[in-house]
Amino acid sequence: MLRLVVLVLLLANLGYYAWTTGHLSGLVPASPTQREPERLERQVRPEVLQFNGDPPATPSPQPPAQPSPPTPAVNPSATPASAVVAGSAAAACVEIGPYTEAEYTGVQAVFTDALKGTDWTARREERGGVFLIYLGKYPNRDALLRRQEELRSAGIRSEEIRSSPDLEPGLSLGRFTSRESAESRALDLANRGVRAARVITITPSSVRVQVRIPAASAELQSRLETLAPRLQGRRAAPCADAAART
Repeated sequence: MLRLVVLVLLLANLGYYAWTTGHLSGLVPASPTQREPERLERQVRPEVLQFNGDPPATPSPQPPAQPSPPTPAVNPSATPASAVVAGSAAAACVEIGPYTEAEYTGVQAVFTDALKGTDWTARREERGGVFLIYLGKYPNRDALLRRQEELRSAGIRSEEIRSSPDLEPGLSLGRFTSRESAESRALDLANRGVRAARVITITPSSVRVQVRIPAASAELQSRLETLAPRLQGRRAAPCADAAART
């Protein structure tokens, strides 16, 4: 019995194989199993065939290009503000001096050569002296007091000189800052009968010469510092009016 079952199963398998491979196509209908060539022939637009599974990676969209910032227009004639500030800081008003007239005569050639092409001036300032209309010396103080009383009676003011041994005892009829003013007053007194009065110099007038450079560059200031020994030892200093404003 077992042999019969095995034989039946073997025949069934052989028959199934013959049927599925098409060997019995003339006897029985063909197996619905599709072979690869026949399946491919019946495909329509195989290029659009899709498979289940992970979707194809979609390329990331590129970010839109950012527009380049506009390049600022450059004005070649414009001077940078920093250059203007630096230039202003470097140039300064300086003065050198003071000199007497005689001293300035000795250094004038040095200034003329060193400041060639530079705006500069030699400023002269007259300093008043002390000039006295003097009466004396008297033999003693009693004589001085008598003369002072006579002047008072004539309406002329006088003053006893003190702390000047060379002029004591004597009277001052006025102090002036210029000789011209003193001599003019002495002439007026002579016309009023005070002919012995004379003008004496206590402190002479003087002239100061100050060299002024309104805009001295740092390089020029350095050069003037080097020239100090030839400039009577005088060195550049900030202008007095400029220093007062700061």
